[in-house]
Amino acid sequence: RESQPTSFMELVVGGTGVLEIAGARHLLRPGDVFIVHDRDFCRYYAGPSGSWRKLFVSFWAGGVNDIMRLLGLTNVHQVHLSPVHYRLARRLFGELLLCARAKHEQFRDQLSTIVYRLLIAVARDAHPEESHGTWPPLIRRAIRFDEKHRIEPLSMTRLARVAGCTPAYFSTVFARHVGVKPYEWFTRMRIQHAAYVLESTDAPVATAAAAAGYEDPFHFSRLFKRIVGRAPSAHRALFQPADAAGPRPSRHGRDELAKRR
Repeated sequence: RESQPTSFMELVVGGTGVLEIAGARHLLRPGDVFIVHDRDFCRYYAGPSGSWRKLFVSFWAGGVNDIMRLLGLTNVHQVHLSPVHYRLARRLFGELLLCARAKHEQFRDQLSTIVYRLLIAVARDAHPEESHGTWPPLIRRAIRFDEKHRIEPLSMTRLARVAGCTPAYFSTVFARHVGVKPYEWFTRMRIQHAAYVLESTDAPVATAAAAAGYEDPFHFSRLFKRIVGRAPSAHRALFQPADAAGPRPSRHGRDELAKRR
């Protein structure tokens, strides 16, 4: 591929491949992500196995270059994902496909959010000691705090206090570095956490809402539909086919039988 105004990211799900880029040769295997930036000249092809399968997403360089820089991915071409992030990446690629096909209201924003989640997962494995790239310490403190207190109501005042600054300063710095206002970002992260609960357990919608800090399931459902593009129950249905009948982990660690629908 010659240098183009687009970047792309591919996830290897089967076989092996070879990527030649920036004077280096990378052998790619299942669980590997490789990134080709807009400025790159590269060549890639099937590896020793003779065939390979991969999922890919491409994006215009524009704003994504800033995100790559903030996440420390500007010069990264290959990352091997941890098992947890590999499963997450497979699921997110599925969400990308569903969202692109449905083209519901605000689907472009939702596609951007899904890609952003993918990039964060890749960055965490590319830089395990710096899971949020070069973001200032005050932002990282707030993110770590919210990840540990998601069952509590979201409060910008509280997060600013944890960050050690005023709410106004916190909002300004966060938006400058992350590219979106903190309330919107943290809301999306919480809704995405609730989506994971719905996808991976049989917990009621109200329980998924509580896991993300929302006491009112109706307010939660409205937010969920705005961000994900479908109601919580409809989202769960995508991950629980009608013939599914096997033990699924509950949110509390017990095995429960998946309901037939």
